[in-house]
Amino acid sequence: MPVSALVVTLPADPMVRSALLAKLQADPRICLGESTGSRLAVVTETQDPREDEALFEELAGFDGVVLDLVSYDFSDVQAPVALSLQRRHRRDLPNEGD
Repeated sequence: MPVSALVVTLPADPMVRSALLAKLQADPRICLGESTGSRLAVVTETQDPREDEALFEELAGFDGVVLDLVSYDFSDVQAPVALSLQRRHRRDLPNEGD
């Protein structure tokens, strides 16, 4: 089960911010932490890497949202999938085919 720690920069638009916060609070895969200004600490736990990636994409789809990945634990995921995810989320590793 992938577990991710994120810092979510909330959008300035109050309507979008409200919709995003409602989404975060209602999703059982998401645990909200402390907030400072427009930045909110979030931990996610999903069933598999694909669900994790889909959740990131959904959250990033809100206008004005910035996601900063702080840590990502996928130690219980099979090695080939884990390496693929590591390449996708770390800029210092080449993408497959590079």
